[in-house]
Amino acid sequence: MPDGEIWSQYWRYDRIASCFDGAGRTNYPGEIAGGWRAFFADLPAGACILDLCTGNGAAALLAAEDERAARIVAVDQADIDPPAFVSRHAALYARIEFRSGTDVAALPFGDGGFDAVVSQYGIEYSDLSRSLPEAARMVAPGGRIRFVVHAADGVVVRDSKAVIADADLLLGEIDLPGHAARCFKAVCAVERAGGDAALAEKSFAAFQDALVRVAGHVPRASDRTMFRNSGAVLLDSYRRRSHFDLAQLLGKVEQVRSEIVAHRGRLVAMVRSALDAKAAAGLADRLGALGGVAASRPLETEAGLIGHVIAARFP
Repeated sequence: MPDGEIWSQYWRYDRIASCFDGAGRTNYPGEIAGGWRAFFADLPAGACILDLCTGNGAAALLAAEDERAARIVAVDQADIDPPAFVSRHAALYARIEFRSGTDVAALPFGDGGFDAVVSQYGIEYSDLSRSLPEAARMVAPGGRIRFVVHAADGVVVRDSKAVIADADLLLGEIDLPGHAARCFKAVCAVERAGGDAALAEKSFAAFQDALVRVAGHVPRASDRTMFRNSGAVLLDSYRRRSHFDLAQLLGKVEQVRSEIVAHRGRLVAMVRSALDAKAAAGLADRLGALGGVAASRPLETEAGLIGHVIAARFP
């Protein structure tokens, strides 16, 4: 699945933040939200803010809480439409101009139009050789940049690697979608067209064994929801198979498979894009070379290291 489609699919759900809260129904808590609120409160009244790689607008929503901001623009290369999918914060979303399909390496805005350019777990996924100069180009004299990026040796990346392994188990060794598809085809053939009963029995037994393995792995899974939901959806589809034609049943299998693939693909991209302390400091140095006074620092919670903050001021 192409990276763009992975992210477009990911943001078509009722979620805001991408980490720390399971389904993402709340925004970032604690140290993450507090850092952003302090940053936005320190901007001058009437500030114009640009949020890069916004997703469903986690950072932009925190900016919108400060009523002094005059304009908040949030862009993402994915096909996003946060107000259409997120069931909360309608008043805050109304203050944000969302622009989908926007490449942060070629921003469609004039020079120096924003008092602040920000990104929360996003800019590191881009081509930094192009996106950093574009971000600097956006900043008005006296303006600021603040990026929060994933830490390569942090707890989020560590946990993401475990979830990737879970997805590989589901799709590979257990092959839950494959067994479900073969079972649906064989059983429906017997029930509807006089197919091979022995094949149907064998395929059903294999599907049943896959479901048992999935259920058995739930207690030690890093992403228990992925395991529970995948098994539950396919088992329910089998039990209710008389209500659907074969194409609809196979469509449900493909939906489950594609959601696992997309979830895995997003996490692989995160692990690949995360920065260690040296790389985060290098990013700050690159902003310094573009005219800012920049520095990086670790971002930690009680759970451990969760990212790096790169901040810059432009004279």
